[in-house]
Amino acid sequence: MATPRKEKRVEREVDTRTHYEDGTPVRRNKNGAVLKQYGKSNRGWASGRPPIEFNEEYHCALAHDLALLNVTNEVIARAFGIGGGTLSGWLHKYPKLFEAILSGKDAADAKVARAMHERAVGYAHNSVKLFYDSKNGKVIEHEYVERYPPETAAGVFILTNRQRKQWKNRQENELTGPDGSPLAAPQINITFDLSGGAAAPQIEGQLQRLTDDGE
Repeated sequence: MATPRKEKRVEREVDTRTHYEDGTPVRRNKNGAVLKQYGKSNRGWASGRPPIEFNEEYHCALAHDLALLNVTNEVIARAFGIGGGTLSGWLHKYPKLFEAILSGKDAADAKVARAMHERAVGYAHNSVKLFYDSKNGKVIEHEYVERYPPETAAGVFILTNRQRKQWKNRQENELTGPDGSPLAAPQINITFDLSGGAAAPQIEGQLQRLTDDGE
């Protein structure tokens, strides 16, 4: 009869680390074991790098500049190297980031609106033309004012959007009465003179048939 083998219990050393070598806090699994700092075993670090921490100066400046280009939040998140959910969390957690994006988008809209207004009313700006003097072998600069006339399409676009009641590019037919009530159906009265004439018997016969059909 074989004697039962005694199992040897190997006591593992408990990892008491609180931080990794780079100073970031350690992450543990449900059994309390320390997870690897990089790798797929560490949830949220599947990309092989630690999570990106929010830097107010850097991220707010970059977000403002990207918002000036009128890009979406998805593009901003991709530029940060984070996901859309992380960006949404940052926007709720860091008010200055939200204000940076909002101010950038407002500034971009204001810049476009100013350019549209200038096209509508006409504008001018200083410019320089360069001429080459072949005799002296020098480049001569000539300053002048370049002017752009008003553009009708830009004016129509602005007025039809800002003052729709006064500037409409379509016709509207009123289908109600002056007080908003439905329009009354028009009444047509037809009177026949059957006192005489050659056509009187024919008309009287037609009316009689219509009366008979109605019955």
